[in-house]
Amino acid sequence: MKLWALVLMAMVLVSCDQRQPKLTDTQVRKLKAAMPGITDACLDKVRWGGIEAMPSEIDKCSKMEPQRRWSGLYVTGFEWSRFCPAPAHDCSDKSPGQYIALDHSSAVDLPAYAGEESPPLYTIEFVGRKTVFPIDAPNMPIYEIVVDRMISMTKLKE
Repeated sequence: MKLWALVLMAMVLVSCDQRQPKLTDTQVRKLKAAMPGITDACLDKVRWGGIEAMPSEIDKCSKMEPQRRWSGLYVTGFEWSRFCPAPAHDCSDKSPGQYIALDHSSAVDLPAYAGEESPPLYTIEFVGRKTVFPIDAPNMPIYEIVVDRMISMTKLKE
């Protein structure tokens, strides 16, 4: 009789310990469609912990290209930034070509928007890693590059 009671108690405890995912399978599929480069490990974190469990660092969740040297132009405005790879002659939030935003590692600082009507344009050279797939943002895909090491940055114009 005691054996049956122990088995029953074990079954109850096991069933109580099963946690429920915070995202449904449909939500997970939609997230994967919007972020085709999301890693399986990150997707699993989000499935069980919700969107708030997603790391803020893009390279912790996205498949990244190998590190390489980049050069071009950089500008940052109100709630946006843009990197235009060389041989770009101008760079703004409306420039043609791939939309690439820069993110930085903890060892690198990038200039922040300071409320200028015409934000300054910078020439920039750095070592970084680009997302393999774009993030499906409204109206455009956005790639991100994590700047791992700054080589040079010079303000061109105000």
